[in-house]
Amino acid sequence: MTLVLAFALLALPTAALAAKTSFDCAKATAKVEVLVCRDDALAKLDLRTAELFRKAEDNAGGERARIALRDAQHGFPPKRNACARSADMRACTLLAYRTRISELQVQSGEARPPMATLYDCGKLGTATIHFYRGTELPVAILSFGVGNGDIVIAPTQEPGARYVGSRYALRDDGAEALLSRKGQPDVACRRKA
Repeated sequence: MTLVLAFALLALPTAALAAKTSFDCAKATAKVEVLVCRDDALAKLDLRTAELFRKAEDNAGGERARIALRDAQHGFPPKRNACARSADMRACTLLAYRTRISELQVQSGEARPPMATLYDCGKLGTATIHFYRGTELPVAILSFGVGNGDIVIAPTQEPGARYVGSRYALRDDGAEALLSRKGQPDVACRRKA
């Protein structure tokens, strides 16, 4: 009887097993989308991502910021769906959602900015780093001078974790930070008093 029930459940369409998500599970075709539709924990993260995106869009400072936010949100499903090629599709998908949620917690204003920490990075100049700890994953915003910073995220809460962003990677031990840039030598940055 149990075997018959198991086969019957496997034969059900995705929508019949679907948790509530931000997208239509009846139209889900990508492996990761189907996984999200069948996994309550991932479905909740999907809804949280959509909720935070709406908040971030409402809090965006002008049309240019709104466009950049929408572009990043439209780029998320392909990144998430790339987890289908991962050895552990669920763990990869979970990390993709947690990373996007962390970015959106900062962009929506849900995570309040901490005081800036200044680092002397030699020829690169002074780096301003805001370390956010109340986010889904640890987040830091790293910038040099005036302008938009790079959001760097650590995939773990472990001390000394490596934060990774689109332009920079950062490992901070409190007194010193090691800054990595694609195609460039690493730079040691000393915390200013």
